[in-house]
Amino acid sequence: MPIDPLASAAIDPQRIFVFLFLMLGPVKILMPFVEMTRHGDAAFRRQIADRAILFSAAALLLAAVIGDNMIANFGIPLPVLILAAGLILFLVALNTILEQFTALPLPKPEIAPRDLRSLAARLAFPIVVTPSGVAAIIVFCALAKNDVR
Repeated sequence: MPIDPLASAAIDPQRIFVFLFLMLGPVKILMPFVEMTRHGDAAFRRQIADRAILFSAAALLLAAVIGDNMIANFGIPLPVLILAAGLILFLVALNTILEQFTALPLPKPEIAPRDLRSLAARLAFPIVVTPSGVAAIIVFCALAKNDVR
């Protein structure tokens, strides 16, 4: 009996949550957030966090819509998307492992602007919204659209 590779392509919501938690997750955001808001009060930190979340959500939603339209326009088949998803997840995992062995960057002097919009944008891009996270969102949206259960 032949095995259908597309039958195992369905990814349940729990796995998608874990993948996105690892790629867009809050753990890697903590240190940059603390560094950017070191001299601010609690209200300032809350405003930065709120705006960064809104910027990130809007960017990911825009990426999902544009990416889904591009995939439909170019007629990319589902097996190619499955392969792309596997490669993306492999590269993210490999990057996570290799980050352990890189030297820590030297602390930079505080010359960054202190206004709300620029700090939120610097936190949202590329710390929250990473290129691999955007690619994963596009692939997961395409897979979800083609998932027939």
